[in-house]
Amino acid sequence: MLKELTAEEQAIIRPVLERDLEFQRREKARVRLLKTSVNLYKSESIAHQSSTYSMPESESSESMTSYQSNISSAR
Repeated sequence: MLKELTAEEQAIIRPVLERDLEFQRREKARVRLLKTSVNLYKSESIAHQSSTYSMPESESSESMTSYQSNISSAR
């Protein structure tokens, strides 16, 4: 593409192409950073959800005892 241009035209367009290349590099780096941030957020969100929904042994046994007491009282 540049070979078909005169030396003067090449000198004019080269800085534009270099700026465009640098812009593309920065955009790719920005997208990688965003993907990393999103993946990290998803990982933390999943970890938080699983810890929220899991019941420790003591709570589940207390809940079961309370539940059984309520059933016995209702009879």
